[in-house]
Amino acid sequence: MDASVLVSLGFSKIEAKTYLALLKAGPSTAASLAKKVEISRPNIYDSLHQLIEHGLASYAIKNNRRFFQAAPPEKILDYLQERGEKIREQQRRLAELLP
Repeated sequence: MDASVLVSLGFSKIEAKTYLALLKAGPSTAASLAKKVEISRPNIYDSLHQLIEHGLASYAIKNNRRFFQAAPPEKILDYLQERGEKIREQQRRLAELLP
C-alpha cells in the first residue's frame, strides 16, 4: 500500500507514513517509529493518537513501555464507513435547517 492512497482517503501524510511503518514493523515503540518515519517523537505521538482514535492502531504496555501496533488494513474500510455515516448525518441536519 502506498501512502498517497491513504492521503487521498483523508489521512495526513504523517498519519499515512506512521500507519504504514507500524504495519510493516509490527509492535513498536514511539521512538523506533519516529526514527523509521523520520519525524520528531511529539509528532509521532500526535499521529499515533489520531490513528488510535480512528481505530487503526492500538497499544499494549510491556515493561512500562508502550508498544504500538497497527490494526489490519481491513479496518480502514470500517473507518471510511463510519466517516460516511457521519457525513450523511451532517447532510441530513443541514437539510433540515435550510428553508
